[in-house]
Amino acid sequence: MDHYAARIAAGDVAAFERLYEKLYRLVYAVVLGVLGDGHAAEDLTQDTFLAVWEQSGTFRGTGYRKWILTIARNKALSYSKRAARERAVDPEEQPGLFGTTDVEEHTDRMVLNTALARLPEQDRQIVLMKNSGMKMKDIAVLLQIPRGTASWRYAQAMERLRQWLAEDFG
Repeated sequence: MDHYAARIAAGDVAAFERLYEKLYRLVYAVVLGVLGDGHAAEDLTQDTFLAVWEQSGTFRGTGYRKWILTIARNKALSYSKRAARERAVDPEEQPGLFGTTDVEEHTDRMVLNTALARLPEQDRQIVLMKNSGMKMKDIAVLLQIPRGTASWRYAQAMERLRQWLAEDFG
């Protein structure tokens, strides 16, 4: 991955496109893991790649992929802090804002989001990143925790989600 940095800094659009294709899902998973909101995650994923395009000239050393994922996570954390200060929108009052008009799909998404919101923030991030296809070793590196801890927390979080959903919805 590191070889992309200099090429992108030099304005190589083809290299940027290849990097985008390789890392899009991973960047999206990181942002989604922090936010739990697919629409905001999509926007911030695009913002992340824009920042990569603009800031690749400042990258030094190795770990380009980690550098990109750190940008994504920081953008998501900043967004989350801003959003917490703003008034929340009730999805039942404005369902069109949430990307679906299918009531059953919308309800399922709300139930899952409610269950996920009950998890501690880092556990929610682990679940969303893992279920978006991210490897546990990458999650551990990004969250700066041991891989075994990340795996254990994922298993515990999934068990809690299963229990909560079974209790609440049979």
